[in-house]
Amino acid sequence: MKQRTRIFSKTALFLMILLILTTLHGVVLVYLYSSRYNEYLLLIRQSQENMIEFEQTRIRAELRDTLQDILLLTGIVEESLGNEPGGTLSPSVRTLLDGTFSLLAELSDRYVNIELVSADGEDIYRLVRDGDGGFRQLSDGETVPMASNPFFEKKRLVPDILYLSRLELIEVEGAVRKPPVPVLRIADAVKASDGSVLGYLYMDYDATRMLQNLGKYEILPEESFQTYLINHEGYFLRSPGNYPVFSFQYPGGEEENLSNLLPDIWMEIQSSERGTMDLPGGLFIYRRLAVHDMLPRKDQAIVTAGTPGNRYYYLIYQTPSAVLDFLSSNIIRSLLPSLISVQLIIILLSVLIAQWINRLQRYQQKLLHFSSMDEMTGCMNRRTGRKILENYLSMSRRRGDSLTVVYLDLNRLKTVNDQLGHREGDHYILTMVDLIKEQLRSTDFFIRMGGDEFLLILPDCSAEEAFRIRKRVLVKEYKLNQADIYPYTLGMSWGILEVLPERNVTVAQILAEADEKMYAEKNNYPLVDEKMIKEVEGYSLPGAGERHQP
Repeated sequence: MKQRTRIFSKTALFLMILLILTTLHGVVLVYLYSSRYNEYLLLIRQSQENMIEFEQTRIRAELRDTLQDILLLTGIVEESLGNEPGGTLSPSVRTLLDGTFSLLAELSDRYVNIELVSADGEDIYRLVRDGDGGFRQLSDGETVPMASNPFFEKKRLVPDILYLSRLELIEVEGAVRKPPVPVLRIADAVKASDGSVLGYLYMDYDATRMLQNLGKYEILPEESFQTYLINHEGYFLRSPGNYPVFSFQYPGGEEENLSNLLPDIWMEIQSSERGTMDLPGGLFIYRRLAVHDMLPRKDQAIVTAGTPGNRYYYLIYQTPSAVLDFLSSNIIRSLLPSLISVQLIIILLSVLIAQWINRLQRYQQKLLHFSSMDEMTGCMNRRTGRKILENYLSMSRRRGDSLTVVYLDLNRLKTVNDQLGHREGDHYILTMVDLIKEQLRSTDFFIRMGGDEFLLILPDCSAEEAFRIRKRVLVKEYKLNQADIYPYTLGMSWGILEVLPERNVTVAQILAEADEKMYAEKNNYPLVDEKMIKEVEGYSLPGAGERHQP
């Protein structure tokens, strides 16, 4: 049973140490994981910042070049029309415009339509992109659908102001043309030297290339990021397949915008010009693009269709949560070898620490044992014996159990020491101690009070049972003395005192009473006869002979 208890104690100690060290290891791993993840996340954010700045610069450059194109063409048209009566074009001027417009359209590949109308709203000149990607001039009576917008009524255009529509798809009779072509209509008034309006120049910018090039990087896999372009109403103009684009031009698509699909992101991007959001869907970085910041000339004004908010577009760059999860799993995999090796070290260290603690506990138990024991006899010392007696006296009163105390004194020990020496005296003491220990139970306590005086504490034992132990010891003494083994007579006087639970006595009073009984026996030492021998040999106290308490 004790062996099983020791094994359980050692196992529990090992598991406790292992748990503590593993917890500390876990804390360190969490710190390392968090530090490395935050470091990589910072790099991702920085790369996102750089890429979204690149995208922003690319969009700005594309739109700025388009605005410069219309200013350049406006200047050429103003110079050409200044000498033409009634807004008509001479063959030479028409040839000049045809060459200029066609060259610009073909070189830039930006436009699907370039139109020049008179101050009265009559078509003067128009180029359209044909099905082969080239440009041609309309023949007399021919009409081609254009990007229409009520904002671009001719009479509303005034000099020194550029007009921009919202980015939308070309419609034919109220339906989106197939295949869809996203355009941005730009308009400028053509004026004479005196400031009067000679006509109006319209250019339909094809935004297909700009939208398709968003998020295109040769060095990065497309699944590692998503790039979105949002207009001022929250509708997607560019989406990598997750959300419908230009839904505001399709029946039933009015509700499919950012404000309804991702309200948290929409609320955030409307509150500031730039920012970063870490949401369940991934890491988002956004920028607000202001059209009026792209004007090529400082003195030029710009007007957009509808509300002033039409001047804004929102560029959103997303690192999906799947990429972040992959990053997290890579970090975990990189930490896994060290996790396994360190955990093995922790297990070994736990074993060593547990063994060291067990040895320390055994050492402490030995120290406690030696501090509470008499070195020569192996009995408890006086100080420990008094504490045990105090505890059992209190316990006996609470439980109502009987308690017997025996005070013992070796007979003629001084004579043995004086005549035969202290070595023989010590042998005498050990002989009697061993003789008594044989009769005690595992629950009994044997204390050396000092010199030749000893004390027995017998819990749950009556005076009658203590006298039976006394008789067994007397018979042993008698037989050893009869064998004439020792050059002296063995003997130890006993003072047996049963302490009843109802008695309110102190330890000192108990010791004094037991000592008094011991001296009474010393003056009238009991004799051993045949009757006592027969009585003793036919009876043994239950538990006697078991190893007694140290």
